[in-house]
Amino acid sequence: TNIIDTFLASKFLEKLEAKIAQENQNNKENIYVRFEKAAEKFNYLHQGKKVSTDVSRERNRIVGELRLLLAKSCISSLEPDFIILDEFQRFKNLLDGQDEMCKLAREMFDFEDTKLLLLSATPYKMYTLYQEDEIHYDDFIRTAQFLLTNKDDLKNSNRDIMSLKNTIH
Repeated sequence: TNIIDTFLASKFLEKLEAKIAQENQNNKENIYVRFEKAAEKFNYLHQGKKVSTDVSRERNRIVGELRLLLAKSCISSLEPDFIILDEFQRFKNLLDGQDEMCKLAREMFDFEDTKLLLLSATPYKMYTLYQEDEIHYDDFIRTAQFLLTNKDDLKNSNRDIMSLKNTIH
């Protein structure tokens, strides 16, 4: 038997109730009402009729919102000590994105005393040729800015990179 953790369930309900209250306050149709309407349409359409694209989209939107609420409620209980991102260059969007997934990742990475290990079999190139599409140095700097949230650490890192560059040339 799989039992849902009561703490996680209560956190999810808190987030759901807060979302409903916020949507009500903003005079928006709340997720509960939208869910009920979509369920009604599916019940009607389930009787041998084809589900319309609009109804499917609304269902997918609601499921996505519920998944996001679940992720937000679960992330606070993770409290990770160590996070590994293998082939982290695939996660570039997490570095400077502003969407909900990026915010969740940032929240997880920023837990107190959490260590983050970025792995990649593809090393950064210190420079790229004019005809190359990717600029590895810029990607490297973006990664450093993401990891070094302390401004002094970032300044020191930039200084060290410039020192290395000057030493090599």
